[in-house]
Amino acid sequence: MEGFSVLAGQLFLILCVQSILEAMASKWQSGFMQKPIELGCYIASLAVVLRFMETYLLDILRALTHFF
Repeated sequence: MEGFSVLAGQLFLILCVQSILEAMASKWQSGFMQKPIELGCYIASLAVVLRFMETYLLDILRALTHFF
């Protein structure tokens, strides 16, 4: 399923960006930035997953009904 591969890639990129931002924040010793970075990446991941579910949920449900 192409959509799932795209979802996995997007989540991986969000994880990479989060790791880079946390490394930069720890280098600058700005511990107060860790929570906003985590929250921003969590919201971005949630948005990506919800968009995937909105796009493919109907297809998944149709496939399940045909299966059973």
